[in-house]
Amino acid sequence: MSTIPESSPNPPAKSSKKKMFLQFKNALLYARALKLGTREDWQEWSKSGTRPTYIPSTPDQLYKDDGWQSYGHWLGSDNVSTKYLQFLPFKQALVYVRSLNLKNVKEWRDWAKTGSRPADMPSNPNTTYKDKGWQGYGHWLGTGNVRGNCQQFLPFQEALLYARSLKLRGQTGWREWHKIGARPANIPSNPHATYKDDGWQGWGHWFGTGTVAHKDQQFLPFQEALVYARILNLKNVKEWEAWSKTGGRPANMPSTPHRIYKHDGWQGWGHWLGTGTISSHNQQFLPFKQALVYARFLMLKGKKDWEEWSKSGARPTNIPSNPHATYKDDGWQGWGPWLGTDNVGVRKDHQFLPFKQALVYVHSLNLKKVKEWREWRKSGARPTNIPSTPHETYKEDGWQGYGHWLGTGNVGVRKDQQFLPFQEALVYARSLKLENKKGWEAWSKSGLRPANIPSTPQATYKHDGWKGYGYWLGTCKKVK
Repeated sequence: MSTIPESSPNPPAKSSKKKMFLQFKNALLYARALKLGTREDWQEWSKSGTRPTYIPSTPDQLYKDDGWQSYGHWLGSDNVSTKYLQFLPFKQALVYVRSLNLKNVKEWRDWAKTGSRPADMPSNPNTTYKDKGWQGYGHWLGTGNVRGNCQQFLPFQEALLYARSLKLRGQTGWREWHKIGARPANIPSNPHATYKDDGWQGWGHWFGTGTVAHKDQQFLPFQEALVYARILNLKNVKEWEAWSKTGGRPANMPSTPHRIYKHDGWQGWGHWLGTGTISSHNQQFLPFKQALVYARFLMLKGKKDWEEWSKSGARPTNIPSNPHATYKDDGWQGWGPWLGTDNVGVRKDHQFLPFKQALVYVHSLNLKKVKEWREWRKSGARPTNIPSTPHETYKEDGWQGYGHWLGTGNVGVRKDQQFLPFQEALVYARSLKLENKKGWEAWSKSGLRPANIPSTPQATYKHDGWKGYGYWLGTCKKVK
């Protein structure tokens, strides 16, 4: 049994019997510190002679109109009939708990015993919400610290698409968002760790802003800036600094790339400018994927053009003159893929992604129109498993036009209102795990709905795939 001092610094409240008792909240803390289990335990302790004069023997009477809920609540044991307990719905409780910023189960249990826990919040949520949405304490607290191998996150490209649909502006916005209870269990709270070796390219890429923040300055992502820097054909740092001061530097290109990209791909000035100081005895070429980006940026038409360019003196020493030999066993697929022209017959073993996977990838690029698509596919950034002519490749396998391909085929209630294409919105809606139309409407009014998700999908997507709320929410009941 805990020892509690006989004097209290808190101002007591007078009872009708003119006895001086602690205010309810302070008395509650005292009672819970005793670690008693039941009302009988309390009554026995109360008669033992150790009860201070400022603690009532019948708190249920004294505090009847001042916060009293039950002996289970009073003692922190929750030993009260469940028929008298009214807990918040799971999603509302989840929002409340995450606002507490508790880090682990121990902190949760300590907090649950302090007296700060509202009566409509269960002390054992794993039991209360067992069949009502419970996914573990990591999900409950918003820490994402889920034990075991049961945690399943979406593949990177699908998670990327979801993250970009939120239109968040930075890491702060992301942290605030995932703590309010809106984050689905299949989206990690720490994507930079989860996808570290599976596609992660930085927060700018994750949010779709395509930028690296430096105070208020917005710069290109590292790989795009790298391509730009190399086409300048500058020879050293001195020439870079001189060019940077000429006024020809675009606002989205940093003057100090070694600082801006220090933790986002920087490998030195030789790598940045493409000059790469290399020993002639031990020739070092760029990895295939980096060399591929460089080669495609040249916009050469064929093998003959490559050979002429290679002899012109413009070729950096870290780019081989005979890439078909250098990268024979390291990704080489022919001169068409190398130069980005695809002027080769499609080989029998050439494999493009299935349409739906390719669609997810292309949507993540945030291209706005066909012209941007054509420029991008020639830039060298296009993976070999993404076709340059999707309208031909997927003609009989899901193709619905470039608006659908790029994800710009948005339907709006207002002229300026932009909603996600139906299939992407469908994925988002189902991730919420709502049960019916009523649940959707309640969620839609909660303030958690992103601006690119319509509150009335039945109207927005009336002619674009709508099949009822059962289909929309994934409950398989076609309720109109």
